[in-house]
Amino acid sequence: MIDELLSQDEINALLSGGGFGGGAGNDGSSGDMTAEQQHVLNDIANLFSSSAASVFGMLAGKEVSADIQKTETVSQEELVTSTEAEPFAFRVLAGGLNNAPITMLVTKKGALTLADLMMGGEGKDLPEEASELYLNAAQEGLSQVVGAAFTSMSSLLGGKRLMPENV
Repeated sequence: MIDELLSQDEINALLSGGGFGGGAGNDGSSGDMTAEQQHVLNDIANLFSSSAASVFGMLAGKEVSADIQKTETVSQEELVTSTEAEPFAFRVLAGGLNNAPITMLVTKKGALTLADLMMGGEGKDLPEEASELYLNAAQEGLSQVVGAAFTSMSSLLGGKRLMPENV
């Protein structure tokens, strides 16, 4: 489902406002999106949050909740400075949305925890660095999150198929 990992150069370009068509002209003001667009984006974020909690809960064998406390529009530069942990970026192409790219930023700890759970661990004893095995496991876990979120969005859109083409 997630077709490829981004290189460090691509992550840096994304976070600095280059590449992927973002950053230019985005001053982080609330005028960037209409109230309706913000509402739709919040709904999508809630779907992804719920899907992530479901996947993490299934893997951990515990009830997990993930709530979105606050949403705001920020520039890509502000995102870089506000992120304390090293981000991992994963890119998904949504086939039902004209192959629109979706980039998911996950903290290093979040990606390693998901990977460890995917490999049958408890998400506690994590390596310092992500090996190829951990990256692949995190990628597969995020594929499950995206698949669950797309299934929810599909039902909201009257059954439109949103799954990426290369599932």
